[in-house]
Amino acid sequence: MTTQFLTFALAGTAYAIPLERVREVVGCKTVVRVPNAGEFVRGVMNLRGSVVPVIDLARRIGAGDTTLSDTTCAVLMETDIDGETSAVAGLVEEIRSILELESGAVSATPEFGTPADPRLVRGVSAEGEHLVYLLDLDEVFVGIA
Repeated sequence: MTTQFLTFALAGTAYAIPLERVREVVGCKTVVRVPNAGEFVRGVMNLRGSVVPVIDLARRIGAGDTTLSDTTCAVLMETDIDGETSAVAGLVEEIRSILELESGAVSATPEFGTPADPRLVRGVSAEGEHLVYLLDLDEVFVGIA
């Protein structure tokens, strides 16, 4: 079985999430800070009249803060937060590609040397000569609210 993933950069490393969980990719619009927001919440953005929380994915996985640039994007995803399906935007440095992987092409997460919190990575695969870390979105968004 083949699964498609959206690959992107965080702190110079390639990460991926299942394409089926991505609603859209938007340019990094104005993000408004929210007082007393969670540690990983960068703020909120207005997306066609809907207020969407913006999570700094690099900060969440333990790779520092995402630096805003011309290539910074917000990946709008659907996730389960406190038992409810919610739209959340994840801030990424840049979009890389769509990666198709057979289920056997994903290796277990290394116990050491992983550039992200290993609890948030569900596996690793290769894209050409580079490693791509597959994020476990259900774990990434635990405790965000």
